[in-house]
Parts: sequence; C-alpha cells; structure tokens
Amino acid sequence: MNNQITTVELLRETEAKTIRIVEALQGTQKTKEWRTLKEEIFDGFASSLEREIKSEARSENPNPQKLNRLSGKLEWAERFSDLAKLEDYYKIQLKNLKIKLYEKE
Repeated sequence: MNNQITTVELLRETEAKTIRIVEALQGTQKTKEWRTLKEEIFDGFASSLEREIKSEARSENPNPQKLNRLSGKLEWAERFSDLAKLEDYYKIQLKNLKIKLYEKE
C-alpha cells in the first residue's frame, strides 16, 4: 500500500510539473521575443543543418558518424524550435499521466 501511495504522489508531482511546462510553452509562443528568436536563430539553424546533411550524404565518402551527429542536431532543432509541437508532446504526456492517475483511484 505504501508503494502505491508513493507512485500516486510521484504521478501527481509529474502531472503538476507537466502542466506548468505546457502553460509556459503556451505563454512563450505568444511573445514577440520568441518569434524573433525562432526566426533569427532556430529556423536558420535547422535549414543550415539540412543543407549540411545533404552535402555530406552526397559526398563521395559520406561519414556515417557525422551524418548521425547532424541528424541528432536537426532533430533537436526541429523539436525545440517549434513550441507548438513541443507543447503537443507534453500534452500527450499529461494525458497519459492522467490515465495512470485516475485508473488507480
């Protein structure tokens, strides 16, 4: 029983944290500052990485490690430069947490 209480408490803490993250993402997306950062840094960064990946893939001897590294960077840039997608990810996490939480009650 004690272990079950700990699990529920942990799920509630994670739920509260996830709600705060979703709210922060929603608020941040509305700011002029975020739009500036997205346009000036993140959008260009993702495009630059895509060009670099294509260039490496077309080279005579493509370096698989470099391609993997660049792909990881591109995935990161795409995930964190689109706050709407990141918000959707956390909303799914929140939905799953609520299912686990309220199944137990």
